[in-house]
Amino acid sequence: MCVSAEESEGRGPERPVAILLHRLSDGSEHVDLFIGPVDGRNVKDDERAVLSWRCATRPDALPIGGVTAIERIADHRGRYLRLTTPTDLSDNRGHVTPLRRGVGRGAATIAIAWADGGHSRWRFDESAGRATLTALSTAEPRSADSEENPATRRS
Repeated sequence: MCVSAEESEGRGPERPVAILLHRLSDGSEHVDLFIGPVDGRNVKDDERAVLSWRCATRPDALPIGGVTAIERIADHRGRYLRLTTPTDLSDNRGHVTPLRRGVGRGAATIAIAWADGGHSRWRFDESAGRATLTALSTAEPRSADSEENPATRRS
């Protein structure tokens, strides 16, 4: 994949991002991270063009500087970027639950604006056959209570 300097540094076309919890039929579970194509094009529901990783931990829950192991898995269908409800998978592959969705920009470094108002910035690294994701920054969504109620607002 050829990536421009702009795309590698958290800029470039918008790309949908989704994090799903995948519970397998044997009872084990892991987190899947899905990111739309680098060129920002819209992926059809049945098109297998969504970049996909299995993550050791939820990447959006990492503290700044936190690192998690990731494993590149086969490209998935576009529908996984748009899931809004828990879904049983065919062929006894388990069950997926959407955890978070947003829009990102970039490739090697991706800046994500989550649909809930939070933000993340991550760096993907791969060396010696080991792939990791590092949290560069994170901001949780503001609660409606903290903005509307002066007694709970932080100064």
